[in-house]
Amino acid sequence: MKNLILIFILLCFAIQNVDAENPVSEKSRNKKDIISLTPKTYKSEIKEGMVLVDYWASWCGPCRKLDPVLKEIAEETDIKIGKVNVDRYKAFVKSQNISSVPTLILYKNGEEVQRLSGFYSKQELLAILDYYSQ
Repeated sequence: MKNLILIFILLCFAIQNVDAENPVSEKSRNKKDIISLTPKTYKSEIKEGMVLVDYWASWCGPCRKLDPVLKEIAEETDIKIGKVNVDRYKAFVKSQNISSVPTLILYKNGEEVQRLSGFYSKQELLAILDYYSQ
């Protein structure tokens, strides 16, 4: 009986790992990913279309609160969203004149069109993105 229970437990773990590696739902396969930007990839990623860049830090409460908002916007719109970790790329962040986090910069075809500091709700960000997408 103990062997049967052990086999059952191992089988449950195996099934759980397969499901984690191969998501079943179509929705999870179609989610748009948020891009981690580096100083090397920054210019090439912002050069076309609308791109919203989030300068963030893991220790920043408003940054953590903004993260799910940005994920929803990425999934629901055609706006590319990138993130720059301010602790990892300090010199680059300084060169971009970022003095607080979160800071969001909206680019349209490589040109900065809006800079925002602090937390913004999904509705506020969608209104700003809609304004510049026209």
